[in-house]
Amino acid sequence: MAGFIESLLISAAIGGIIGLEREHTKKQTIVGVRTFALVSLLGLLITELASQHSLIYAVVGLVGVFAITTSFYFFRATHFRHAIGLTTIVMIPISYLLGALVSFGFVIEAIAATVLITYVLVERGAVHRLVERISRREIIDGLVFGLIAFVLYPLVPREPYYIFNYPIDLQIFSLTVIIVSAVSFVSHVIMKFVHKRAILISSFLGGLVSSLATVVLFAKEKRLSFNAFLLSFSSSAAGSLTRNLILLAGVSPLLFQTSFPVFLVPLAFLLMVTAFFSSQVSLTNARYVFNKPISMRFVLEFAFVLFFITLVVNVISLQTSSILLFLSLAIGGVVSSASVIASIASLHASGTFSQSQAVIGLAIALIGSTVSNTIFVFRDHEPHHRLQLLFLVLVSVAVIILGFFASQYQLFGG
Repeated sequence: MAGFIESLLISAAIGGIIGLEREHTKKQTIVGVRTFALVSLLGLLITELASQHSLIYAVVGLVGVFAITTSFYFFRATHFRHAIGLTTIVMIPISYLLGALVSFGFVIEAIAATVLITYVLVERGAVHRLVERISRREIIDGLVFGLIAFVLYPLVPREPYYIFNYPIDLQIFSLTVIIVSAVSFVSHVIMKFVHKRAILISSFLGGLVSSLATVVLFAKEKRLSFNAFLLSFSSSAAGSLTRNLILLAGVSPLLFQTSFPVFLVPLAFLLMVTAFFSSQVSLTNARYVFNKPISMRFVLEFAFVLFFITLVVNVISLQTSSILLFLSLAIGGVVSSASVIASIASLHASGTFSQSQAVIGLAIALIGSTVSNTIFVFRDHEPHHRLQLLFLVLVSVAVIILGFFASQYQLFGG
């Protein structure tokens, strides 16, 4: 009995919140707090009745609410000058469904949906402005990401795919591509609506996608001072480490638990360096280096590099030379640290790499990635600037090694 009364109160509150927004925003007296609260209660009561007999009663109730609401809408539209808005009419059946959710025991879900719906209704102006700023290219790329993540990924076979008797884990391969695509898409969307602190934000978000590409592009931006370039260098490196940390946590939670100091220690250092340089330079008037939500060329190139590195590392991992294996990881880190990290996670999951070997490989890949940023931009700066850049890179490598020792301490318990 107490549970039923609690459900009644929650359903009435859910409908009342939506009705309060409609009545406050649209100044309505016909369809307001009481109407929405009663409709939500109706959804709860009919669903409670249906659970004792047949769920068809709940469906019939929803159809009835929808039919009455639609009829009322057209009656108001044809007989009165100020008709009730279509949004209000749509919200009535939704209130019924929210009450039904409470009856089925999905209380948290119903409350979360109510909060989200009410926020969208309250911020309708902001939503309209957001829609107006979305381009056709962004819609297409959003659909492409949805196709990759929700259509193609479930079709990927769970069994390893063998090439010349070398296993390739297509699940981890596909998941890595999805994560990188998602980071690229989200970075673009966030950056599109941010106008201040452009260098800091654009370099960090660019680093989430590709720190090497970000550093190279900012190095070619002649209008930036050297301190501004160092800011972009440290910020993009921090973004790259953040991406790799998220990637590892997504594809191999077990390896993440024992190796996260390899990422967190240098990440903390780079964030401090970024904070220092951000106080030294102007953070405006920089263009965003990735102006597309998802570049299919970038995704395909990344997928190819990932596939190639995974295959090469798999092949070398069967050799007896550990030096040759770790050298391949360092070279792979120069090309794509995310690809190497995914490969290491795959090898660790298959048992090819021990926990200790995997942590060493992660540290080597990060060092290779850090050094590569210097190699490709060294020629674009004056000799005294090169020394400063080299010093920053050497300290970053030292901090990565420090993070490695911290992970070893954690792994072996001191």
